[in-house]
Amino acid sequence: MATPPYCIKGERIPVLVIKKLTVGIMPAVQMFRVSTLSGQIADNIVASLKDKPIRNAEYFTELSGPSVAAFQLRNKERGNYLLINPGNIVFTQERFKSHVDIEKFIEEFAQLWGVIDDVLEVQQVRRVGMVAEHRVFGVDDPSKVLQDALTKYPTSDHVGKFYCSFEKRIPLERAASPINVKVDAFTNILYQFYDAEMDAESPEADAFNVNLDVQRYYTDETGDKVLNEVRSLKRDFETHWRDFQAQIKGLGLIT
Repeated sequence: MATPPYCIKGERIPVLVIKKLTVGIMPAVQMFRVSTLSGQIADNIVASLKDKPIRNAEYFTELSGPSVAAFQLRNKERGNYLLINPGNIVFTQERFKSHVDIEKFIEEFAQLWGVIDDVLEVQQVRRVGMVAEHRVFGVDDPSKVLQDALTKYPTSDHVGKFYCSFEKRIPLERAASPINVKVDAFTNILYQFYDAEMDAESPEADAFNVNLDVQRYYTDETGDKVLNEVRSLKRDFETHWRDFQAQIKGLGLIT
C-alpha cells in the first residue's frame, strides 16, 4: 500500500505517515510526590489549555484517577492522552483517520511540559523517547505477509498473531563494549512489526503495524534541559524514520 509524501523543512520527502506518536520522559528516580501533587498538576494543565499553541478547552475532556499510582488526562475522540505516574511522563497523539503533525505535536508537548515541570520540578532524567506507529490497511493475511517478509522460518497457509520486536543500541559517548544498559549513555532504537488485531489500544483486522521507538539514555541529564533534548531527539528520530521506511520498502511491506 502506497503512502503519500509529506513535507519536512520545505522539502517533499516521502516518509511513512505517522498515525500515532508518543514522547516519554523517564526520571532517574521515582517521583513519589506525584501522589500529592496530581490534583494541582491536572488543574494547572486544564487552565493552560486556553493558551497557544493548544488553545482548545476540549483538548482533554476526561481525568482518570488521580491515584497514588498514576493519573491520565485524555480526550479519546480527539486522540490526546497525557499520563503521569512516579516513573513516567507520557504524551500521545493518535490520528488513525489522518496523521500526526510532528511539528505541532512537539509544540503542544512543550506547552504541557512547561506546566508539568513547573509543579514537579523534574531533576535528573534517565531516558527520553519518541515512538511512532504506522499502520498498513487492507491487507489479506497480515500475519503471513509479515512472517514471509521478515523471517526465513517455514510458514503455512494459516498464520496468526505475528509479532516481531528487536533493538539496536548506539553509544552516545565512548563506552565499553557491550553497552551497560543500566548506567551507560546510549541511543536505543526499537523496531516493532505486528498484526494490528493484536494492538492493545486500537485493534484492527486486515492490517499490520510497523513501529519505531528512538530512545536516548543519559547519565547526567537534568530536568531543565528536557525540551532541548526532545527537540534534538526529534531530528534524530526523523532520520531514523526515513531509514526505517527505506528498509521496510525494500522488504516489500510498503510500495
